[in-house]
Amino acid sequence: EIYEYINNPAHPFCGEIQINLFFNEFKERKYKILAGYINAHPINSFKNVHIMTENQDFFVAFQKELPNIQKTGAANLLILDQNGIKFVGEKVFTDLMSFTCTDVLFFVSSSAVKRFISEGAIQKYISLSPEDLEYISSRDIHRVICNEYYRKLIPPLKRYYLAPFSIKKSPNIYGVIFGSGSLLGLDKFLSVCWTLDTYTGEANYNIDNDKLRDSNGQLSFLPEDNVIKKQDEFRKSLIEFLKTGKKTNLDTYQFCLESGFLPKHANSILREIQRDGNLQTFTFNTTENARKNAFYLSWNDYNSDIPKIHI
Repeated sequence: EIYEYINNPAHPFCGEIQINLFFNEFKERKYKILAGYINAHPINSFKNVHIMTENQDFFVAFQKELPNIQKTGAANLLILDQNGIKFVGEKVFTDLMSFTCTDVLFFVSSSAVKRFISEGAIQKYISLSPEDLEYISSRDIHRVICNEYYRKLIPPLKRYYLAPFSIKKSPNIYGVIFGSGSLLGLDKFLSVCWTLDTYTGEANYNIDNDKLRDSNGQLSFLPEDNVIKKQDEFRKSLIEFLKTGKKTNLDTYQFCLESGFLPKHANSILREIQRDGNLQTFTFNTTENARKNAFYLSWNDYNSDIPKIHI
């Protein structure tokens, strides 16, 4: 994938920045395959790209690379394929949250967690009881792990953002959890998710058993069949959020992303409510009506740190 990316002139490539690619594989057989791929796809012509490989236990490799990850001015993408959940426990996750300019993708084998949750090996890493997960389907395991375990490890005043995505491959389900200290990172990840899944932005299959999704958009005579559960819940939660008092466009943008939705989803709901006469927007810190249908929900508006409207 990296070789194809670098050799495609249509892709953006920052030639003056030093890029370090670090690969680690613990199993000797798979490590030899990895090394074979790298040798077969040389990128020596790119002087600013440096490749390192290791054949180490995850925790040994992780500790060894910590100084490089923590360097001032370094930006990192960590991809952790953990064959279950044992690598990203509380200690490692706490470390990941402390890294600046670092986005993380780590994988959770939802099927494995479901199968072995009652065993001590799983309980060592995730403090959820078998009773908590007994009646949860495999398709929801990664949501529960993300929301009931990892989110609860984030300190109250810490700005750290998580989003899950679920991948069904044959009979098994694998959860991807994205983590970032930046709302921009979350925005970009969710944009990819909603491109892959236009119904929930969360899976490559019908994760909520929505009947409208199974019918390929064909409407039913039963109104309850014509609702996408997650979208309906977001609409209700957004309205409740706005009812609690004046919210700025910055507040609303953050709420939208943390709910797993994009600004375009919130904009659509807000326009509908405004059209019905149930929503007012004012230029920030004034009583002047703001421009209709303009809600300023974007990273550029958020990053300016100056609210434009309150709702």
